[in-house]
Amino acid sequence: MAAQSFLDMIKEFGTGLGLPKVDVDKLIEVHRKNIDALGRSAQIATEGAKSFADKQREIIETAFRETSAMSILPSETSWTPMSLSPPFTFGVGMLG
Repeated sequence: MAAQSFLDMIKEFGTGLGLPKVDVDKLIEVHRKNIDALGRSAQIATEGAKSFADKQREIIETAFRETSAMSILPSETSWTPMSLSPPFTFGVGMLG
């Protein structure tokens, strides 16, 4: 009896169990399709994240712009912090 290689023994064992043969080309094609789908979904997720970041940036820019406008433009009521306080004369009568 000639010595069998380990691979031949495994093949013979698999044949004896009735295991199905593996179609490597079909297996590669399935994995290729999965990888392509994963790439497309990653691209869509990236576009969604970019859109979200753009909207957030727009909101923040608007808030800064409005805040800056409020601090520069005079208000309609001409309110100032000193308009609500009584008139003080600083330094008068402090030295005696």
